[in-house]
Formats: sequence, structure tokens, C-alpha cells
Amino acid sequence: MDPRYLQYFRLLQEEEFFEAHEILEGLWRETKGREREFYHGLIQLAAALVHFQRGNLTGAKELFQTASGHLKSYLPHYQGVNLSKALEDFKHFLRIWAENPEGPS
Repeated sequence: MDPRYLQYFRLLQEEEFFEAHEILEGLWRETKGREREFYHGLIQLAAALVHFQRGNLTGAKELFQTASGHLKSYLPHYQGVNLSKALEDFKHFLRIWAENPEGPS
């Protein structure tokens, strides 16, 4: 696997969402074929998380929908990622955040 792909997930774990987006974008630009769409979806998931960090729920929802569209043909698993679980967790997070945008009290 390309080291940038692995770095993407490390950066997500560290909540460095913008950096995760940037590192994978380089790989996406170089990729042809089926993986290109997959990387595009992952990039948009990271971008959605950037919007969360900045308090933009509308932008996060829109990018999540776009990312889901790119990733749906790779369900349930692709390149070591449980996409079904990741997308479901993201939807759950959106619902919780929409109900309490100020965060836990």
C-alpha cells in the first residue's frame, strides 16, 4: 500500500482532518481506475470532518452525501476499510451533532 494511504488514516486518528485530506489528494491525482473514485470519497469524508471542526454542519452533511455517493460501490469493505461501518458511524455522528451542536455538556 502507498504510505500516503496509511498516513491518511493516522492523520484521521490524530484529528488532523485537513492534513488527511491533503495527503490523500496527492495520491488521488496520480491514480487511475477504480481506486481513484475510492480515494475521492475518502478525501471528501476528511473534508466533511474539516467542516465539523469549523462548526459548519451544513457543509459537513453535503460533503458526507457526496462522499457516500463515491464510496457506495465499494461497500461493504475495500482496501482494508469497513466502509459500511464507517459510513454508518458517520451518519450516527451527524445525527448526534445535529441534536446537540454545542457538544456534550
